[in-house]
Amino acid sequence: MRADRYRWLARGFAVAAVLLSATVPARAQEATPNDSSSHDTILVQGLKTEALKKAIGTYVNALTVMDASEPLARYAPGTFCPAVLGLNDTLDGQIAARMRQVAEAAGVKPAPPGCQTSALVFFVDDKESFIRQFQRLQPTYFTDPKGDLWSPPKEAGPAVSWQLTQQIDPQGNAISRDMGGTRYVESVEGGGRINSMITVQIAMSVVIIERNSLVGLSTTQIADYALMRSLTDRGPKELKDAKRFSILSVIDAPMGSETPPSLTAWDLAYLKGRYAGDPRFFGTRQGTIIRQSIERAVTGKK
Repeated sequence: MRADRYRWLARGFAVAAVLLSATVPARAQEATPNDSSSHDTILVQGLKTEALKKAIGTYVNALTVMDASEPLARYAPGTFCPAVLGLNDTLDGQIAARMRQVAEAAGVKPAPPGCQTSALVFFVDDKESFIRQFQRLQPTYFTDPKGDLWSPPKEAGPAVSWQLTQQIDPQGNAISRDMGGTRYVESVEGGGRINSMITVQIAMSVVIIERNSLVGLSTTQIADYALMRSLTDRGPKELKDAKRFSILSVIDAPMGSETPPSLTAWDLAYLKGRYAGDPRFFGTRQGTIIRQSIERAVTGKK
């Protein structure tokens, strides 16, 4: 169920499209990447056994906000619906289609065609300038569930992302009551030491990427990068040495360096682990599932 507070967000997409179209230079087509369909396979990378658990822990902790008292934010089944703007109609469509394809493979269960947009990807000339204009025209994308304004995350480099989330009670209703800092749920059904009484649903994700960072990348690499940014809590800056095991390395990689041609085995296993099991699992429990999913994918163990 779409969170009540954010149910009209997709209407702002049209305004954002107008804003973005005004910023696309006449020469933008010259800077767009070439398609590389031969890179559609998912890359598998290995790691020495003694360093595996440490690397997996770094990878998962860097991308995930885990809370012992709250579930991880996830798209509800049938609500992930990507829309891409800023290159050209053909490339935008290819990137959105690839995002949907990989999300399906990862167990995210995307919405059917013709769905209401819930994952926005913008390609722009200057992300800070675009954010300022976007915030002025569409402040709803910069509010919490109570309607309070907040500033988008500060992230060095050519990309930034964030999510708008909503807590949902056991009856499927958005939680809006707040009394003295305490959240109240109408029913205690399903609570326990492993499961929360609530789920945390993503109503909208926003990914903004500067076009000049795409030179030399295939549409597959761009789409898989955008998908990972849409479905994870943090930017890739904390990945450190584990960054080489993720498609999230492609944007910042020096020109001519070796990069994954697509989503890696680590990335796919991360998404499968994040969307596995009960969405009410507390964050720390889900984090364990994610780490186990990656270890199985890398080692081949069951």
